Amino acid sequence: MNEGLRLNPLVELHWRQFGDDWVLFEATSGLTHQMDAVTSAVLSCFEDHAEIAVDSIQPLLAADADDAQTVPNAAQIETAIGQLRGLGLVLPA
Repeated sequence: MNEGLRLNPLVELHWRQFGDDWVLFEATSGLTHQMDAVTSAVLSCFEDHAEIAVDSIQPLLAADADDAQTVPNAAQIETAIGQLRGLGLVLPA
């Protein structure tokens, strides 16, 4: 899948890390979300780029990784994107 996605322009994200998990407060809705490292890394890609093709997320994460074994696989990225879309944080470009 090479669908283009982008961060929802209406969201205002505030992050906190607790161990291996991340807590995200979305100020516009007032909702708080707990995320694993993969989901938070994928969402960070959308914060850093105006629009991303789904197939380009893994190379972006690999470029930032200290260890190739920590780079999420395609299935993990797809799951994270599904969660982010379900929360309304990521939209089609």
